[in-house]
Amino acid sequence: MRRVAFPLVLFLSACSVGPDFDDPTPEAPEAWSDPSAVTPSKPGQSNITTLSNPDPKWWNGFDDPEMSSLIQRAIAGNLPLQQTVLRITEARQQEISAEAAGLPHLGGTASYMREQEGLKGLVRESNSGGGLGGSGSQTGGTNIGATAAGGANSFNLGSFYQPFNLFQDSLNASWEIDLFGRVRRSAEEARANTVMTVENHNDALVSLEAQTAQAYIDLRGAQAQEKIADEDIKVEQGIVQLTQRRFKQGLASYLDVDNAQTQLDTTTAGVPTFLQQERLAANELCLLLGLAPGALDTELGQSKTVPTLPPDIAIGVPSEFAARRSDVRAAIAQLHAATASLGVAIAQTYPDVTLTGEAGTRAIDIQDLVHWANLFYSAGPQITLPILEGGQLTASIDLATAQQAEAALNYQQTVLTGLEQVENALAAYRTDRTRQVSLADTVKVAQDGLYLAQNRYEHGLSTFIDVLTTENQLVTARQQYTDAATSVTEDVVTLYRSLGGGWENQNFTVVPAPESDKTLEHVFEQ
Repeated sequence: MRRVAFPLVLFLSACSVGPDFDDPTPEAPEAWSDPSAVTPSKPGQSNITTLSNPDPKWWNGFDDPEMSSLIQRAIAGNLPLQQTVLRITEARQQEISAEAAGLPHLGGTASYMREQEGLKGLVRESNSGGGLGGSGSQTGGTNIGATAAGGANSFNLGSFYQPFNLFQDSLNASWEIDLFGRVRRSAEEARANTVMTVENHNDALVSLEAQTAQAYIDLRGAQAQEKIADEDIKVEQGIVQLTQRRFKQGLASYLDVDNAQTQLDTTTAGVPTFLQQERLAANELCLLLGLAPGALDTELGQSKTVPTLPPDIAIGVPSEFAARRSDVRAAIAQLHAATASLGVAIAQTYPDVTLTGEAGTRAIDIQDLVHWANLFYSAGPQITLPILEGGQLTASIDLATAQQAEAALNYQQTVLTGLEQVENALAAYRTDRTRQVSLADTVKVAQDGLYLAQNRYEHGLSTFIDVLTTENQLVTARQQYTDAATSVTEDVVTLYRSLGGGWENQNFTVVPAPESDKTLEHVFEQ
C-alpha cells in the first residue's frame, strides 16, 4: 500500500484544477486600409513601406542629434518611468513570495516560562472525599489521597504544586502538498502580473519617447513661426517706409500709411504667442527629463528648423504590429493572470493537505536541554476540507469568471484600438503631407506676387490694396506651411508611437530622488 500511496501523492501534486491559459492570436487585417501605406510617395517625400518593421530607435531617422539626445536623457531621468521600474521590482518580489508558498517551511523557537500547575487546591478537595484520590483511589500503585494527607507513603506532591521553570527549544516544519494546484495557480498569477507590469513599463517608455519628440518638434515649430514673423516684420517695416515716402511725395494717401502700419502691428502682436508656445514646450521637455523649468534654456534657446522626415518610414504589416504593442502584450498578461486567478478560486473548493512536524527538548533546568531524554516530537498530515462556507467559495469562482471575461474583452478592445490608432496616424500623415505640398506652392506664388505688387505700386501702376492683399497672403501661407510641416513631423512620431516600437533593447537605471539619503542600486535590464 505504501508503494502505491507515494506515487499517487506525486501524481496528484502535479495536477492543477482550473483552465490552462493559451496565448490568444489577435485578429488583424492582412493590409492597412489607408492608401498612404501602400501607394508610393511622390519624389522628395518620405516613402512609407510595409516591407520591414519599424526601427526600435526610430527617432534617429529624423537626423536631429539634439532630439535623439533629449530622448535618451528622458529615458534615464524621467521620474514616472523610474516609478514603473520600481513597480516591476515590487511585482517580482510578490512573485517570489507566491512561489515560496509551495516550498517546505522550517522554523525554530526557543521559550522560557515560569509555571504554576495549581494542584494544591485540587489535592485538598480530594482529601475531603470528593476529588482526586478522595476514596483512596490507586494510581500507579500509589495512594494519592494518603500522600496528600501525610500518610505512610513516601511519595510527595509538593513539587507539583510549587512554581517551576520550563525551558524549551524546537524546530517546526510544514509543507503544503498542493494536491490541486492552488499554490501553483497563485504563482502563475503572480508571474503573469509581473509580465503585465513589465509591459506597462514598456508602454510608458514608448509614450515618453513620443512625448519628448513631440515637445521638441513643438519647440522648433514655435521657433520657426517666430523666425517667420521676424522676417515678415522686416518686410512690413519696409512697406511702411515705402508708403510714408510716397505719402510725403503726394503719391499715396494717408490711408495707405495707416493700413501698412496696421499690418505691421498685427504681425508684431502675434510674436508673443509663439514665444509662449516655445516656453511651454521647453518646460514640458524639462519635466519629461526630470529637470526644473528653465534648465534647458541655454541648450534650446538657439532657433533651429523642425526635424526633417526620415527618407523611409517602415510600418510593417498589421499581423505583426500586436507583438510590438506593449499595451496589447499587457492585456494578454492581464488575461493570463485572470485565468490563473480562476484556477485559484476553483482549487479553494478542494481539500488542502499539509505535512507538519515539530521536534525539540523541554526541561525545567536549562542545562538539561541537551539531554536526549528530554526530547519530544510530533508529526503528521493535516487535511482541511471546506464543507459549509455560506456561498463564499461559489461567489469567488463567479467573480473570477467575470474578471476573466472582462480581461478577454479588454484584450480585444486593446487590439482594435491599436489598429485604429495606426490607421488614424496614416490618414493624418497623408492629409497633412498633401496640405504641406500645396502650401509650399502657395508660398512660392505669394512671394512672387508680393514682389510684383510692390514693384507696380512703387511705379504707380497699382494701388496699395494690391500690395496689402498679396502681403497678407504671403504671411498666412508661410505660417500655414510651417504649421503643416510641424504637423507632418508630429504625425510621423504619432505613427511610430501607434506601431509600438521603441522599448526593445533598452537598459535603465533607477536614480534616487534628490531628497533621498539612500542610494537605490537597483538596475533593471531588459
